[in-house]
Amino acid sequence: MGIVSGYADGVAKYYRRKENSLLFLCGGILVALAITMAPSLLIAAMKGDSLAIMGVPILIGLMLGAPLVMRYRLATVIRPPDALAMMAVLWITCFVFGMLPFMMCGMSVVDALFESASGFTTTGVDVFPEYTVFPDCILFWRSTSAWLGES
Repeated sequence: MGIVSGYADGVAKYYRRKENSLLFLCGGILVALAITMAPSLLIAAMKGDSLAIMGVPILIGLMLGAPLVMRYRLATVIRPPDALAMMAVLWITCFVFGMLPFMMCGMSVVDALFESASGFTTTGVDVFPEYTVFPDCILFWRSTSAWLGES
């Protein structure tokens, strides 16, 4: 009986959450990107780079994304205009959140946003003057963002 009531409580909590697909998606993307930054954090730790380069964006993503995922849920019916807005939010969230590690390395906002957008859209255009100037964790994050954009 306890398992059934526990399950029922979980279902009831789920349906008490507000329907807001945009905020739920934004939170989910932030959490997912923060998780995909974890290997870059490990590389920073192994290479002796500053852990703040990848650690701060991971913490920001988890602190902003997790409450959105826990508070909101997807709408039961998603209309075409909502789907279009969700795609725009998805891309903008990826670009803006993905630029944080580049900014932590000293890139300007415009260069970091360009590099992030270039990675996620897999255009292959770089603003890196030289690859040797940046830590390996940033190069790995750039490769990860290109891999995420391709899949």
